[in-house]
Amino acid sequence: MSEPIRIYCDDPEYGETWIDLSPRWSQGDMQKMLDVTGDDFFAFLRGKCLACHIQTIDGGVVTDPAQLTEAGMVDVDVLLIGWLGRAMPLAVAKRRALGNASARLSLPNTGTATTSTTTPTTAAPTMT
Repeated sequence: MSEPIRIYCDDPEYGETWIDLSPRWSQGDMQKMLDVTGDDFFAFLRGKCLACHIQTIDGGVVTDPAQLTEAGMVDVDVLLIGWLGRAMPLAVAKRRALGNASARLSLPNTGTATTSTTTPTTAAPTMT
């Protein structure tokens, strides 16, 4: 299985905040991600979250994905709630980029390049 997709928070105040999301995303998952709200959003997020380190406004940290509920996130800055909403689409975008990078060009021949084996027959002129 692929490595988790880690998404960091770019806000300087929450620079130690990150979430590891599943590297597997189906088309159905993507549609569900767009459709869910409220408790269903957090339930879907918990299903995709493998690990997390989310800072709270009082200096605490949410480290258990099971705490990703409306009640468990009550002490989390709304900035980070917005970040969590953006984390899943970012994970999907990273996964798609890996798919694009893994595409191979199909060549009309066997896919091997030919190299010339000829050598120059004349030397460059020298000054005497």
